[in-house]
Formats: sequence, C-alpha cells, structure tokens
Amino acid sequence: MNIILFSEKQKCNTGFCFFKNDARYLHIKKILKLKIGDEFKAGIINGVIGKAVILEFTEEKIVFSFSEKKQPSPLFPVNLLLGFPRPIQLKRILRDVSSLGVLQISLVASELGEKSYLNSDLAKKSEIDKILVDGCSQAGSTLIPKVEIYKSVKHFFEVIKLNDTASKILFDIGKDCMSISEIPDKHNFVCAAIGSERGWSQNERSIFLQNGFIKCSIGNRILRTETATTAGISLVLNSFGFWN
Repeated sequence: MNIILFSEKQKCNTGFCFFKNDARYLHIKKILKLKIGDEFKAGIINGVIGKAVILEFTEEKIVFSFSEKKQPSPLFPVNLLLGFPRPIQLKRILRDVSSLGVLQISLVASELGEKSYLNSDLAKKSEIDKILVDGCSQAGSTLIPKVEIYKSVKHFFEVIKLNDTASKILFDIGKDCMSISEIPDKHNFVCAAIGSERGWSQNERSIFLQNGFIKCSIGNRILRTETATTAGISLVLNSFGFWN
C-alpha cells in the first residue's frame, strides 16, 4: 500500500478506526511498524489525500486523526470495455487497471465467454470495490474507477451512446488491424475494447465496427487477457498523451 484508503464507515468517537481483522490494521502494524504519534499517508475513497496520525494503538484497534492536504489527480478519460474474463483473471485486471487510472470499466458477457463467470463471487459489487481499492492503494490514488456489467456487446451499445467526440478502439489480431499511432483523429475520451481469452465473435466484431470502432493491434502474439489489457491500456495512455 502506497496510500491507506478509508471511508466515513471507519469513523469513530475520537477519529477513525481500523480493527484487528482489517488488512489495513495488519499493514500498519506488521509492515509499517508504526506506533502512537506516528504519521502515514492516507486518503478518503473518492476524496482527498492527506495525513493520518495514530492516536491509539491496541491489540484490538488503531484510532487515527486525518487532516486534508490535496486533491487527487483526476482519472484518465478511458473506458475499458472488457469481455468478461475468468474470475482469477478479473481480479488481476481490476487491480492493475485501477492502478493505471482509467475512468471506467465496462465488463461485457461475450458470446464466446463462459456465462457462469457473471455469477461468481468476484462479480459482486462489494468484491469488485475491494479489488479496486487495492489497486488504487498501490498507485497512491484515492479515485476508484466506475464499473458496470452488461449482458452482451449489443446490450452495452443499447445503454451507452458513444458520440463522435470519443475515439473507439477494438484491440484485435489480424492483417486488417492498424497501429494505434496511425489513428487519424485522437479525441480526449477513449473507449478501448479487449476480448476475453476466447476473443470476440465475428458477430460482435461486426457490432463494434458498425458503431465506429477501429481495429488496432497490440502485436502478432496471442496474449493472456490480463497481459493484453495492461498492454492495450498502456498504449492508449501513451499514444493519446494522457501520460504527458
């Protein structure tokens, strides 16, 4: 953790509290090895970054005060449209993508994907939020990406209307894919689609193209979904100047 995140739920009589079964309590005790009077970097989830001071430290809980210092850097204007992957992959992807700082993550049940994945424990909002917080803690940010789940690619486009001010990228493999650097008009919002381990069906590819997506390449190697996602989002952030 490069920042310890908390919410108003941790508020107690004399400040904010982490109890002994909380991973943050264990991190402060066993990794940071802090004591009463020590400070640590903290932030309110989707709020300000600041300084925490330990007021009380027992075998049952840590009580700390918090003072605001600065606003977090905004998330990058990118919507990752991801074919719903295996749960173990989803955990890694959510953590890494939230660390990279995308604004939105749209999880889509694809035609070639396993439908039962949507019923896994990791598809529950409470579990997704925990993973996102973990990723943001690694990145030193307080801002959590918004995550939505759609039952199909068609359903996504029925709900989300992407206008001409968005760059729409379909990462794929094939000779008809261009390099992301060759995209003629780069807008200040990007929707980047990446398939799950079985990829997109031809029907789904057609839907993407009908909605103005441009096929782009991440290379000619067949990548794991989590590798393709990290590589694809990194290409977007760099090519569109969001890292500058």
